[in-house]
Amino acid sequence: MTDAPFPPQFYDEWVAFFENCKEPNHLTCYSDLFKTDLFPLQRKEELGAVIRLINRNSDYNHCVPRALMEIGADKCGTLFHWLKAFPSINCAVVCEIRGTPYADLFEKNFPHVKFLWLSESSRSRECLNKVEKFLDDQKLFLDFLFIDGDKSYFGEDFDRYSPLIAQHGIALFHDVFDDDQPMQADFLARASKYTKTQVIIDTSECDQRKRLRLESAAKHESVENTPHTQWLDIWSHTSCGFGCIWPGSKK
Repeated sequence: MTDAPFPPQFYDEWVAFFENCKEPNHLTCYSDLFKTDLFPLQRKEELGAVIRLINRNSDYNHCVPRALMEIGADKCGTLFHWLKAFPSINCAVVCEIRGTPYADLFEKNFPHVKFLWLSESSRSRECLNKVEKFLDDQKLFLDFLFIDGDKSYFGEDFDRYSPLIAQHGIALFHDVFDDDQPMQADFLARASKYTKTQVIIDTSECDQRKRLRLESAAKHESVENTPHTQWLDIWSHTSCGFGCIWPGSKK
């Protein structure tokens, strides 16, 4: 499987960002990253809610997150959030079909984390074998799995990798708010088989942004734009929402 090549300029942006990164660990939103082109393709409020959910889940189960897998890492903005919000993580599986040219920068800036970087399709047997061996070598199961890769195969990604999730762990589907899309359908079909699920949707940023633009236009004023707010303007109420499944709660 192939896709467009990874934009090479993002490597230099990560170099500059890491050199100037001053925000502490344990936050739910790393605002400085959202001011750059490296911003995660999630809404701040939704991503923060998911981080709080994982924290509550950890507290309830008297454990800290140690292992994660992200399918569809893109620019790695979300991965940065996971690693900063949960510094207990020491094992990370990162799958991005366009490649992960920033891998060395993450390894340098998160030296306590053992990474597995994957550029093959998450649905290949080769990829699954590598993930299984990696986790077995660390004697770990996944504390959470974030699925945000090929939109037509979220369900297959869940079916393939959910057996590697710990009993207390969580699987996260992105984009479940997009009606009549395979991501939503795949989540709903799987969620029906489990007793513990949750949906996190918060489009307030889009609503506030639209109101601000209208008010500014009426006053003939300009409105501040950042890469992330421009993304909000384009996607509005699509490309959002997290569907959460606890695989250990299967009916």
